[in-house]
Amino acid sequence: MALSEKNLSKLGTLEKAKKYQWLQHQNYFISLGITGTILLILTLTPLGGFIRSLASFAGNPFLELQIYFILFSFVFLIFDLPLCFYSGFVLEKRFELSNHTVKTWIIDEIKKALLSFGIASLLIQVFYFLIRQYSSEWWWIAWIFYFAFSLFFSKIVPLWIVPLFYKYGPIESETLKQKIWKMGEKHGLRIKNFFSLNLSRTTKKANAMFTGLGKSKRVVLADTLIQNFSEDEIEVVLAHEIGHYKYRHILKGILANAVFSLLLFYVCFLLLNFLSQRSGLSPADPLFFPSLALMLWIITLGAGPFLKAISRFYERQADEFALRVTGYKDAFISTFEKLADQNLADPDPNPWVERLFYSHPSIKKRIEFARKFHG
Repeated sequence: MALSEKNLSKLGTLEKAKKYQWLQHQNYFISLGITGTILLILTLTPLGGFIRSLASFAGNPFLELQIYFILFSFVFLIFDLPLCFYSGFVLEKRFELSNHTVKTWIIDEIKKALLSFGIASLLIQVFYFLIRQYSSEWWWIAWIFYFAFSLFFSKIVPLWIVPLFYKYGPIESETLKQKIWKMGEKHGLRIKNFFSLNLSRTTKKANAMFTGLGKSKRVVLADTLIQNFSEDEIEVVLAHEIGHYKYRHILKGILANAVFSLLLFYVCFLLLNFLSQRSGLSPADPLFFPSLALMLWIITLGAGPFLKAISRFYERQADEFALRVTGYKDAFISTFEKLADQNLADPDPNPWVERLFYSHPSIKKRIEFARKFHG
């Protein structure tokens, strides 16, 4: 069926959700194929060397690397921008999920691009500086810096990054705030910061989260959640998030990321040594950057299903916790029925699609789990 407003209007909610998710998955695979193809071309053809030669006139290793990374990023931008616009704006508008205008979408994407590019540039400059300074130890020193930066970034996200796109506001309901506070206190999570977030500025989808580390830790409820869900349903969502805290999923995630990233840095060390010995060039030569990116892309892509399986296990534990501590089985079920409708989530995806894409169990499985739960 051709995708048009007229055809979409004839679809029921379930059919529309399946269509929406299928189109997003198609877009993901196209993007994946383009990324892999570009990395292969830059690695195996003279194009990578040509881009390297354009940067070589700078005569300064920091400037050369920065020019190379700008050109490298520009190649991807050319191909990514149409897909990003289609997936992030056209489809969201067509399925009536977006509150963006073209102008606000472009402004947000420019902010994201500049932020991502700035952070990536910093990390890459530090990475290559350490390669130049420490021939055999750089990989574990770089890993320490990366791990420390990850913790720092997690801490500043709610304070500096989120306000670039959305505005925090107070949660008006005192009874809801008291419920959140009491639930946190009961389970060892002392919550001082409660905020609503004007997510409706960009989307009709609903969400809630705990975010930040240490003093920046806060409960954030999207205004789209507050407006459309009962207090019992919101309490279920928050109990689920507290379940992640109770089962130490955040700590486990940090430790898993530390181990996985250490492995990646060591693999980078081995690959750069191999390429350097074979070519006679320095391991810090930007010419090897596409090879590194391709290798990391393959490893993270291969690890994806395994990591998502772990995430789905954690989500099931948090669901069980929410059902046990609230006793709101009906509210749990209605919450996920509403989320499926409001977010156009496919409640019952193909099992292989769930394995490949889903970091959460399907909504059908979560509802079935709730119906059978006796806690």
